[in-house]
Amino acid sequence: AGAPPPRRDRPDLLTFDPQMLRSDRAAEVRPEDFPDAWHEDALALPLHYQFAPGEVEDGVRVDVPLATLNHLDGASFTWHVPGLREELVVALLRSLPKRLRVSFVPAPNVARAFLAAVPPGEESITDALARHLRATTGVHVPEDTWDWQKVPAHLRPTFRVVDEAGAVVAEGKDLDALKAPLRPAFEEAVASAAADSGVARTGQTAWT
Repeated sequence: AGAPPPRRDRPDLLTFDPQMLRSDRAAEVRPEDFPDAWHEDALALPLHYQFAPGEVEDGVRVDVPLATLNHLDGASFTWHVPGLREELVVALLRSLPKRLRVSFVPAPNVARAFLAAVPPGEESITDALARHLRATTGVHVPEDTWDWQKVPAHLRPTFRVVDEAGAVVAEGKDLDALKAPLRPAFEEAVASAAADSGVARTGQTAWT
């Protein structure tokens, strides 16, 4: 057999049909699985996605205005975006000590059953998952047995706190840990916003 015919003899030789890059077994990715914003009450916080395996900033970043920081509850963010939720639950199940982990296999099946039965709520995903596991298997999972350090970085959102000028004042994976040292700046930002809006009042002796 001779050498393969060059492209000039077969113009379609290196032409790829997009279907060649798809897998029938791959899960469908929907836009709503990876939203552009995180909605928390009346707030819409911008989300940014970064593919950087091995880096701390790998995954999803949430931009949080400083003045809204204390309004946010870290529990709701533990559910992550829908497109990564099943992978997150699998990672949490596999983070458990072996004596507990063996009760929840195969982990992907357990994760899918949990997400089908329990919608995201105000409680943390680990609280909801522990309650579901106890109801379906009778096994109690103490809160301190979930090991978030074993959960890959891209399954834990990064929070970037920005002031009114857009400057980054804090960044990290633990929203609650970011709040304490920023409390003075937070209170100043709220007072400034109240003064600018005309809501702030001084010298009042009764509710108005």
